[in-house]
Amino acid sequence: MPSTETAEEIARSIRAGERSAVEVMQAHLADIDHFDTALNAVCFRDDERALAEAAAIDGSLRAGNDPGPFAGVPMLIKDLNDVAGWPTSHGSRATSTEPAHKDELAVARLRGAGFVISGKTTTPEFGTIPMTESERFGVTRNPWNTDHTQGGSSGGAGAAVAAAEGEPVEGLEEVGLPFTVSPQDEVDPGRKGEVVCLQVAEAVDRCRDDAQAGGPSPRRGAAASAGTARRSRRRPRRRA
Repeated sequence: MPSTETAEEIARSIRAGERSAVEVMQAHLADIDHFDTALNAVCFRDDERALAEAAAIDGSLRAGNDPGPFAGVPMLIKDLNDVAGWPTSHGSRATSTEPAHKDELAVARLRGAGFVISGKTTTPEFGTIPMTESERFGVTRNPWNTDHTQGGSSGGAGAAVAAAEGEPVEGLEEVGLPFTVSPQDEVDPGRKGEVVCLQVAEAVDRCRDDAQAGGPSPRRGAAASAGTARRSRRRPRRRA
């Protein structure tokens, strides 16, 4: 069943030995299998690598090491960002299928924090329009009403969080449009989008010092923080 836990709660349970990182990843991949036929939020998966990296996290914890504060928590990356060994398509048929040679900084920082990356989420071609659809991957649907748009350009990321496919997700949004189109917070439904936008703004403030010191950009930090919001226990409905 889809998780309603935060990334912090998932990480704490893995560290406490209540479940393994492999078990969490298996459940995460099963969630994608369950929802993504209707949503089309995930455009690339590498289950074998994700499970192997989750197993490495388990081994590191058993050895008494510290793999990071979010050790074992699954993560999906927007398909505008380089992940070592995977292609970055930018949602376009015109881009190379050659795999990236290294993780870009934001991805490397997420790995360093212990997140296990399982795949990539959809985006409009080169992230240029506020609706997530492309000739390469098709249309990404809104989990709350699959006849409606999910917004963009982090439409796949927003849909995955709303459907609890990708515990936290990484994306690039200044105002968090996909998170307001299918809001995730457990707050009054009429204010969900407003609250998530506020979280993004607050996350920008929190990330500013790090960015000035050469860390991840405020936009990336904001979206990653918004992606850790607690999911609503009201399940999105699937398209008939």
